[in-house]
Amino acid sequence: MKIKTILTLFLLTLIYGKQFAQTFTPESEDDGVKVPSSKLLISGIGDGPLFNGTPKFLELYVVEDVPDLSSYGLETIHNGKGTTGIEFTFPPIAASAGSYLYVTTDAVRFRHWFNFPPDYLVFSINFNGNDAVALYEHHTIVDVFGAAEEDGTGSAWEYTDGFAYRMKNKTNTPKFNSNDWLFSGAGAWNGESDNASAVIPFPDGTFNTKTNKRKRNNSAPKNHALSTTKGNLSVGISLESCIDHCCGERLGDGL
Repeated sequence: MKIKTILTLFLLTLIYGKQFAQTFTPESEDDGVKVPSSKLLISGIGDGPLFNGTPKFLELYVVEDVPDLSSYGLETIHNGKGTTGIEFTFPPIAASAGSYLYVTTDAVRFRHWFNFPPDYLVFSINFNGNDAVALYEHHTIVDVFGAAEEDGTGSAWEYTDGFAYRMKNKTNTPKFNSNDWLFSGAGAWNGESDNASAVIPFPDGTFNTKTNKRKRNNSAPKNHALSTTKGNLSVGISLESCIDHCCGERLGDGL
């Protein structure tokens, strides 16, 4: 009797344990590994045709309300050398679902190109059109554009003097999938002076994972201090002050 009871419990565990596992199968998987969903993702990247290959910029899309952006950070992955860790951490402010965040290395030329100011001036996120970029949440990569172990020069995802833009309704993935992206092609912006007049313009603010009206990140202060890092030096820069008074001097392209 005791043996039968044990066998019955064992069979029930197998049956219902399997059903439980099937019920909680991750919605998104990457090579059998669970892909953590993220409230923030990379929706676009660009390498401009202006002085010193500017503006270099990222567009990020807020999938769900983020009460504290400091949970997220960015890293440039130069020349396929792999990831090393976060280079920039967002400030501890909120971001609303459906909004877009713009990060650049040159606020002056970004505003010239798009005719609106960026949200973050970050000198350390200084990529070229063959470099990948990773988005971290709590020091774990939750999204990436480009192949971390591949120099993008001559690849299908190269965006030198051009851009890449994520297809609508595609979710974050820590392993790059070029099928999720639209590409202008390298050199698409050669000779262009601004996005509005470009033959192939960057489709800013058009990505979404559901029906949302386009909006900026209205939760950020109008003239908030922008954070940037170079080595161990941390600097706070006022966006409006930089745009009005800085010459837009570069710190140098990615090596």
